[in-house]
Amino acid sequence: MARRKSKRKPRRRTKTFNLLNAAEAIAMWNLTTTQLMGIGGLDFFTAGTQFGSRKESGWKSGVNWHKTITFKEIISGGQLGKDSAGTTISGTIMDNAKDNFVPLVVGAIGIPIAFRFGKKVTAKPRRMANNLLKSAGVKELKV
Repeated sequence: MARRKSKRKPRRRTKTFNLLNAAEAIAMWNLTTTQLMGIGGLDFFTAGTQFGSRKESGWKSGVNWHKTITFKEIISGGQLGKDSAGTTISGTIMDNAKDNFVPLVVGAIGIPIAFRFGKKVTAKPRRMANNLLKSAGVKELKV
C-alpha cells in the first residue's frame, strides 16, 4: 500500500496592524456618530465623563438641545424615556438620519474612495516605510 501524503500545515503569518486601515475606520466612525448622534466619535463616548471636554446633551433632564445623544445617555436607560417634546432617543436618531441623509451617504461613499485613491498614490513611500519598519524589527505594524 502506498504511503499517504500528509497535509501541509498552513503557514502562519504574523498579524499586522495597518495604520491606514485604522484611520479609515476612525473616519467612518466619526462620520456615523456625527451624522446620526449629532456628536463626534470621541465625544460620543467621553461626553459627561471626567475624560470628556463636552457635557452631556441634557437629554435625560428633559431638554433635547441640539439633537445630540451620548453613549452614557443610551446606557443609562434614557432610551426608554421621552424628552419634554415627547421624542425618544430612537426618534431623535431617526430625525438626525433624515436631516443628514445626503452628507451621510456622500461620506459613506466618498471616504472609502478617497482612501483607496490615497493608498494608490502613496504606495511607493508606504512600501519604503514598511521596509524600514521591518528592518528595524517592527513586524506587527504597517503604514
